[in-house]
Amino acid sequence: MIVFSFISILLLAATHLSIEAFSAETPRRSEGKDSAERQRNGYCLMCPPDWIQFERNCYKFNFSRLDWADSERACTGIGANLASVHTKEEYDFLRDTIHQVTGQHTTAWLGGYDATKEGVWLWSDGSHFDFRYWGPGEPNNVEKGTEHCMQMNFRGLNYVNDIPCNFLLASICKKRMEQCVCFR
Repeated sequence: MIVFSFISILLLAATHLSIEAFSAETPRRSEGKDSAERQRNGYCLMCPPDWIQFERNCYKFNFSRLDWADSERACTGIGANLASVHTKEEYDFLRDTIHQVTGQHTTAWLGGYDATKEGVWLWSDGSHFDFRYWGPGEPNNVEKGTEHCMQMNFRGLNYVNDIPCNFLLASICKKRMEQCVCFR
């Protein structure tokens, strides 16, 4: 029984060291202000490997060029949605992240759409649509009433645009941070 308890303690310590090593290697944003909040009642929040943290969310860039619906399906397949954007800081973070990952301002799908009712924009994750960072004159639905999906980095520019949902673009997925056990 004593040997079993000792082995359990060693496994817990090894897991703690693995979590610490992962945390040190994974790029994170806004680490300082949320650190105390993230660790409470023996639990902490973190992003899965290969995801990038910003505030209390995790983001993953998808290089696959898919239409909007297939991009959303790819995100939901990994427990996320196409990214919703609620602040200028979050938008700037996404733009910077895409540039860091691809070496350019690659055009990518966001989770906004107005296919259900023209002019009524929704986020695919169900959050409140409060986006205010459209390009000048956007959304304009210029393609004969078929521009129902949101892209960022239109033509590599700092520009959010509405376009037809059947275009093939890269995308960025977003999900809430996951809860994990902290050993501190």
